[in-house]
Amino acid sequence: MNAYFFQKALEDEQFIKESKDKLKDIIVGGVKTTVITTAGLYNAAVGVYATAIGF
Repeated sequence: MNAYFFQKALEDEQFIKESKDKLKDIIVGGVKTTVITTAGLYNAAVGVYATAIGF
């Protein structure tokens, strides 16, 4: 019976680890997207401003 519980604990630990990794990937992906979007908005704003002053 103990072997079953031990195996189950290992599986749960693996599941928790995979869930954390997945969550980390989602967060990192979200941060990258935000940075890229922010850079894009900044470049767009600079482009509009440069065009407005006839740069």
